[in-house]
Amino acid sequence: QIPKDICIASFYNSHILKGYPFKITAINFDEVKLGEVACKSLLDRLNHEDPVKRLLLGYEISIQESTKKERRHG
Repeated sequence: QIPKDICIASFYNSHILKGYPFKITAINFDEVKLGEVACKSLLDRLNHEDPVKRLLLGYEISIQESTKKERRHG
């Protein structure tokens, strides 16, 4: 049983997650921006330029019932 026996979280908050009988905890981020950064990094490498070593993009964790454990009293 979820989340009693196992917790589920997804790296990407896809529309596919909406088809499950419970809401799944997931990370929300700008996938277009992530793709742009990845593409630029690849092009920089192909052009023998120094790609950006590290870039932090914004994200939000959406906590849902798939990771919320019930509180047990007593």
